[in-house]
Amino acid sequence: MAIPNRAATHFTVTSGVSRNRPAIGNFLPRAPWARFARSASCFGRFSTNTDPNVDPTARGVNWGFQEFRQFLKQSQVLRPGKTWLMLDEHPDSINDGYFINNPTASAWQDIPASYHCGAGEFSFADGHSEMRKWKSRTSNYNRVQYAYPTTMNFDAAGKLDLDWYLERTGYIEVATGRARFNY
Repeated sequence: MAIPNRAATHFTVTSGVSRNRPAIGNFLPRAPWARFARSASCFGRFSTNTDPNVDPTARGVNWGFQEFRQFLKQSQVLRPGKTWLMLDEHPDSINDGYFINNPTASAWQDIPASYHCGAGEFSFADGHSEMRKWKSRTSNYNRVQYAYPTTMNFDAAGKLDLDWYLERTGYIEVATGRARFNY
């Protein structure tokens, strides 16, 4: 059943299906998929700007770290079995539609979840999923505070957790096309 486009209304969720919500067409009226009913999840990109001088992702460049590529099509993913698409994020660090961390940081910026006895779930571009049991307390934030937590600098085991994440994130240099972090 299609939901008609209308101004923002109240959201209700019944059996995992969002009802009485605005269709995405109100936000992107020229979008070719605006006629479809919106799912309970949100689109990762709301911009309709296709000018590569304004929006770096229009030219396949990551918006946060412009030295790296951003995959816009499935065919651009070099190693689908090593490229995560969705993951569990700690509820206190959910702040946008992205999970992004500086690869040279000394602590998590967006924090992975540890819902499953200290482990987080990742799904990949080839369809498989992996559960990662975090090795360090610097990756295992098991308490919900309803506010962004004070992050802990990586210890040796935390650096191994970060290395595991980086290897499965798909960092490809724009200038050289070289894969980084054992991708």
